Amino acid sequence: MPRQDEFQTLPMRSGGRKVRFNPGAWVTVALIIAIAVFAVLIIKDAVKKDDPDAPMQITDLYGNPYTPVTPTPTPPLRPQSEGEGLLPVFFSANTQEAVVAVTVQNADAKAIDTLLETCGPLDAHITFFMKGEELQALPESVAIAYLSGHEIESRGMNAGNLSSLQDEALANELDAPGQLMNAIAPGYAFHFLRTDNFSDDSDRRLSAYLAQRGYKGICRWALNEPRSFEQVAPGQIINFDLSNVKADRIVYVIKYLYESSYRVVSLNELFDYEPNLVD
Repeated sequence: MPRQDEFQTLPMRSGGRKVRFNPGAWVTVALIIAIAVFAVLIIKDAVKKDDPDAPMQITDLYGNPYTPVTPTPTPPLRPQSEGEGLLPVFFSANTQEAVVAVTVQNADAKAIDTLLETCGPLDAHITFFMKGEELQALPESVAIAYLSGHEIESRGMNAGNLSSLQDEALANELDAPGQLMNAIAPGYAFHFLRTDNFSDDSDRRLSAYLAQRGYKGICRWALNEPRSFEQVAPGQIINFDLSNVKADRIVYVIKYLYESSYRVVSLNELFDYEPNLVD
């Protein structure tokens, strides 16, 4: 017989009978239910972790949930084409590194010698844009510039309006400078074209011809013969036309950039392209 204090009685309204209540049994039942609920939660959590489509629960070092911040994508180093069928037009590179590309056009032998003499001790690399007639007239200067680590790029045969030419003339305008450059440096392939007409930048036929010949795009500039160094910013293409300015001014700019902790690099270096020599 159970002891009297082992049971409690609860009054019931049905017939005035009393129901005996066992606290220990109810505690056991509650404990079993709690364990069952806990087990279900564990199983659901395991299933969620195995589900690749389930949202990830992210917590901090203290176990508190938080919403991660999606990082802003870094814009590409190189420019994108502005339309289907067009090659990119290069003005500057997206970089915060203190580098700029100095491009020079209409250079003669004396100017090339002056610039190479300046660039050597500073480890500066210039990109020379040469017309076909200049490649014909200055093969030794071009060869020395290339062998000294500088970049040679094309202005076509005459740097004129290429988009206005018929197909055969356009092909010759692009191919003849390449043949002349290959006579100086066998296996050399141009990466950039510059002409005197900005309408060439949006001509799809010209872009198709250039793409067939392995060009990366058309090169312009962010600064043209800058008069203030406050305009200079990382990644810019800075252009000088030696038909307008003397080589001494370019020398001054290159030395100033060096003293300001800027590196002067070629276009290939600025945009992380492979060297022009393909063989």
